[in-house]
Amino acid sequence: LQKLIAELRAKTIVDQVRNIEWGNEQVVVTNDNVKNLLRSFEQFDSQLAQRAAYEDKIILYEQLLSSIRDVAQALADEQKKTGGFGMRADNTSSHQLTMAYLDFMRLSKTVERYLLIIAHTRAQTEKKTKPQDLIRLYDTVIETCEEILKLPGAASCEQLKVAYGIKVEYYRAFRCFYMAEAHAGISKWAEASALHERAMQRTVAASRLLQDVRENSFLVENEEALKTLQEQIVASKYAAQANRLAQAADSVKEGEKNRLMDTRPLLDTLNEFRKIKPENLLGNEQSVRVVSLPPSFIPMPNKPMFFDLALNHIKMPDLEAKIASYVSDKKETPVSNVTKEKRGTTGPMKQDVGKEGLGGMMKGWFWRK
Repeated sequence: LQKLIAELRAKTIVDQVRNIEWGNEQVVVTNDNVKNLLRSFEQFDSQLAQRAAYEDKIILYEQLLSSIRDVAQALADEQKKTGGFGMRADNTSSHQLTMAYLDFMRLSKTVERYLLIIAHTRAQTEKKTKPQDLIRLYDTVIETCEEILKLPGAASCEQLKVAYGIKVEYYRAFRCFYMAEAHAGISKWAEASALHERAMQRTVAASRLLQDVRENSFLVENEEALKTLQEQIVASKYAAQANRLAQAADSVKEGEKNRLMDTRPLLDTLNEFRKIKPENLLGNEQSVRVVSLPPSFIPMPNKPMFFDLALNHIKMPDLEAKIASYVSDKKETPVSNVTKEKRGTTGPMKQDVGKEGLGGMMKGWFWRK
C-alpha cells in the first residue's frame, strides 16, 4: 500500500506543470527528473530544520548536491542525443536556462554547506581552531559566490547580483580578520595590525551595503554578526599593537646592550687595554671570550684544477682501414690449420704426462736417478 501511495505521489508530481524562473525568464520543465529534483529542493529546508545533529545536516547536503549533479549529467547526455529542447525567441535554449538554474542550485547549496562547516568549526571549544582552516573555508565561499555571479543569466537578475555582491564583501571581512589572527599567531605583529585595520574597513563597508538593501530574498546575512566581528577586531587589534610595541622595546634594549658590551675575543685585542668588570665574567651570558668559537674559516691553498679545453679540438685518426684489414686477415686464416697446430703442440705433452705418472712425481725423493 505504501509503495502504491508513493507511486501515485510521484505520478502526480510528474503530471504537474512546473516552471523555472531564472534570469527574468520562465522555462517550462518537461524532464521528469528535473521535476522530482525541484520538489526535493523545495522540501530541503523543512527537512534540514528537522535534523539537529551536525553530521545529519552534512549528509543531507551531500545527498542533495549529489542528486543535482546526477540530474545535470543526465540532462546533458539527453541533450547530446536529442540535439536540443527547442530554441526560444531570444535565441537562448531552454536547455541552457535549465542547466544554469541547476548550477545555481548546486552552488547556492554549496555555499550553505560551507557556512555550516564554518559555524561548526567556530563553535568547537574542546579543540582550538586554527585561523588557517577558517581562511580556506572562507576562500571557498567567496569563490563560489563569484562563480554564481558569472552564471548565464545572473546579470539580468538585479536582486541576485546585488545579494551575492554583498555576500562577497561580507565574507571577505571575516577572511581578512582570520588572516590577521594567523599572522598574530606567528608573532608578526606589524602585519597583523595592518590586516586588522583592513578587516575593520571591510566590515564597515559590508555593513553599509547591508543597510542600503531593504528586502532581498537571496540575503540571509545580518548586521549582528558584523557588529560582533567589529568587537573582535578591536580587541585583537589592541592586543597586536601592544605586542608590537613590546617587541620594538625589546629590540631597542637588545641593540643598546649589544652596543655597550664588547664581545670581541681577547685574542684579537691583545694590543688594547680593555676594562672588564667582574659581573661580565660571572654573568649567565659571558661577554668576555678568549677565542672565537667556533673558529672562522680560513682560506687554504688547494691543488689547482685544470680543464682539458683542447680535447674537443683534437681530430682523431681514421681507423676504419686498419679494422677492415684486420677482419680480412682473420677470415683468410683457415680454421683447420689453427686446430692442427694446437693439437700438435698439446699431444706430446699429454703423452709425457701419462708416462711419468705418480712415479715421475716422486722420483728423486727416496732414490737417485
